[in-house]
Amino acid sequence: MSTVALILRQDFEQAVDAARAVGGGEEHVPGLATSLDSALTARVRAVWDGIEAALRAAFEYGREKANPLVKTAITEAESLVASAGHRAADVQQTILVKLSEYVVRLTDAALSRVRTELILGGVTWRLSGVELAQKISLTGALSTNITSLATMTSGGELTVNAQYTVGK
Repeated sequence: MSTVALILRQDFEQAVDAARAVGGGEEHVPGLATSLDSALTARVRAVWDGIEAALRAAFEYGREKANPLVKTAITEAESLVASAGHRAADVQQTILVKLSEYVVRLTDAALSRVRTELILGGVTWRLSGVELAQKISLTGALSTNITSLATMTSGGELTVNAQYTVGK
């Protein structure tokens, strides 16, 4: 049986909030030897605002309407990395960690939608196993990652095969 589970607004908002929080306080960003200074942190925050706007448009209206915002977000992100001097790799890493946090939280929300039990013909079947196929991006290219997440947000799928056994 194939069913569709939807990502709800609160799932999307929680994923965006978690990503926004990365590097915004006392928390150390994985992969950075030292935290970004306040000026770079503010610039990363501004770039993230653009990425978030693109993801929000993809969620609310679909990929086609989000395309201009996606292109702008990519341009701004790449421009920031190019202008960050010796901290360019750290700026890129911070943005990548934010994107990663977003996808992890959205994936977790999708998995939480898998039903833990089904009732068929009066018999209760309980979840006994899950198989998940997940694509992992092996590039650090911000353009590829931002585009992929906008596509996923606007109508991507996560294939989950759930196995159920008769409960007792």
